[in-house]
Parts: sequence; structure tokens; C-alpha cells
Amino acid sequence: MTPTARVDGGSDRPLLSVVVPAYNEALLLMGSLTTLYEYLRGLGGQYRFELLIVNDGSKDETGAIADAFAASRAEVRVLHNPVNFRLGEALRRGIASSVGDYVVTFDSDLSYEPEHIERMLSALRSEHARIVVASPYAKDGRTTAIPFRRELMSRAANKLLAASSEHDVTTVTGMVRAYDGPFVRSLNLKAMGPEINSEILYKAQILRARVIEIPAHLTGATRPNGWPADGSACGSARLRSSSCSPVSCSGRSTSSSSPAWSSC
Repeated sequence: MTPTARVDGGSDRPLLSVVVPAYNEALLLMGSLTTLYEYLRGLGGQYRFELLIVNDGSKDETGAIADAFAASRAEVRVLHNPVNFRLGEALRRGIASSVGDYVVTFDSDLSYEPEHIERMLSALRSEHARIVVASPYAKDGRTTAIPFRRELMSRAANKLLAASSEHDVTTVTGMVRAYDGPFVRSLNLKAMGPEINSEILYKAQILRARVIEIPAHLTGATRPNGWPADGSACGSARLRSSSCSPVSCSGRSTSSSSPAWSSC
């Protein structure tokens, strides 16, 4: 696919860019993309949209599946990294390639339901914020079927990072967010790994940008397409977060040289 947006520019509706990084997601990707695409089409009365899939050097059929999905859908673009650069580079490339008034970064395994997107955008606009974080650790947020060790490490890491932040945010490491498009594209981001999520909030703090969070539901349960969003096929959960020690989705330690990203 070409990196040129193919979205109708003649509408007064704002343009939404949804960036989905993917690494070795062949088992999940077609079902997840179909669900996400149909959800975004349902927002057509409010937003135009583009869906950007960043295939981060997958060794399975992720790239081919993404290309096949995009072939008949003008709103979908696929960006291919030649090797696995890790989450930070995948997000940086997706964000830099976006053209939307708003940018949403979202998991390819749908461990957060697509309905979070509209809620984040609504908060972004009504609260005049630059960033909205979907937080399972906020008041009224929740988690379901997340391995105990993984959740414990995540909560501890986020509590520590939140204590050193000026933002009133309980999930510092989470990737599922909505951004003001021009603002996030203006940030000079450097992180190559999952620490990019913390870097964005840190730079937003320096710029005194308004950052808020909404309660969210993070699930590791089996998705409707029949494949687990956590465990042996946990793709995006490895990509998502955080800055703590590397562990796999199942909570087992991984080698520091592994291309998988921390799931904590």
C-alpha cells in the first residue's frame, strides 16, 4: 500500500487516524481488523477515518493478511517495517504517517473493546485535552482474565511512575490512547520500545499539555473470533506496555534480547 491517505477530504467531519501496531498477529489479525473497521464505519456520522496498520517485521503471515485486508478498503493503509524494531518505532512511524485531526493508538488483539475509541474522543473534545488515556486502573476501570503476576507488576510499575508525574493518570504505560493529531505529531519522540508511552506523557508534562484518563476495561479473555487475546497468541499484549522488566503475556520471564515487548 502507498503511504498516501485515500480519505475523502471534502467533509466538515474531523478525520480520525487509528494506528494499530502488529507483530506476529496472524492468528488474530483478520478478525480484529474486521471488528475494528466495522466499528469505525459506524462512527461515520461523526468522523472520517483512516486505519493504519504497522506490521513491525512479523515473521508470520501478519503482513500478507494486513495487505489483503487493505486491498479492498480505501481507508486502510499498511506500513511494513523490514525487521522487528519494537513498539516505540512502530508507533512513531504510524503517528508520523497519520494525517488525522485526532490520532488513536489501539491494540491489534482488541484487549480493549473498540467502544473505548468513541469514549476517548468524546473526552478529548469535551475536556479540551491533548491526550486521553484508557485506564483500567482508574476509578470504575477494571481488568478481566489477566494473569495475576502480569497485573501485579503492571499496577506496581504504574503506581511508581504515576507518583513522579504531574498528570492525574493511573496508567502511565498504557498504549490505548486518543491524541490531538497535530500535538502528538509535533513531539520529538525517541523511544524504540514500550517506554514510548511514558515518554509521550513526560513530554506532554514539559509542554504543560492537558492529559486526562477515562476508566477502561482491559481483558485477556478469549475474543469473539475464537483466539485468546492473552497467553500463547498474545501478540499485542507483548507490544503494549511498559517500562518494567521484560515478561511474556503469561508472566514468564523473557530474554532481554527477545523481540517481544513487555506485557506488564
